[in-house]
Amino acid sequence: MCRALAAAAEVDGLGQWIGFDHDEPIGLQMLQPPHGPSQPQVPGEADLGYRLPQRHWRRGYASEGARELVRHGFEDLDLTRIFAQTMAVNEPSRATMASVGMMLVRSFTEEYDVPIPGHEQGEVEYEITQKRWRSEFERRDLHTASPTNTPSTND
Repeated sequence: MCRALAAAAEVDGLGQWIGFDHDEPIGLQMLQPPHGPSQPQVPGEADLGYRLPQRHWRRGYASEGARELVRHGFEDLDLTRIFAQTMAVNEPSRATMASVGMMLVRSFTEEYDVPIPGHEQGEVEYEITQKRWRSEFERRDLHTASPTNTPSTND
């Protein structure tokens, strides 16, 4: 599992972190201000993201890093809402969002200069609020399996 997150770039507690398993870098984790065309700037909100090389997929690294950044966002930064977006066809990313307690809140479309495979199915946004996180997840061990009441991503 992801044993450490080392800050790669951080301002006001938001930024990018590199995940490590022992001494091996395993990917990038992000908790950053809203920044895209479909992400309005709202005080107290942040965008969660993760990028891992395919050789590190399905090993729990994205979920573990995401859980730690959600905890950091709510406990250390007092954020009110954390959201994440991905293409609707990206089931692994959607499963990671659900595994940390995020729930689907909307589907939408984006314009692409160069369309990528799956773009025609649109995008999705998941969220978790501080209020919900504190009532359902705050006391859980961050390195255990996801809560049993996490909603399904089959929509």
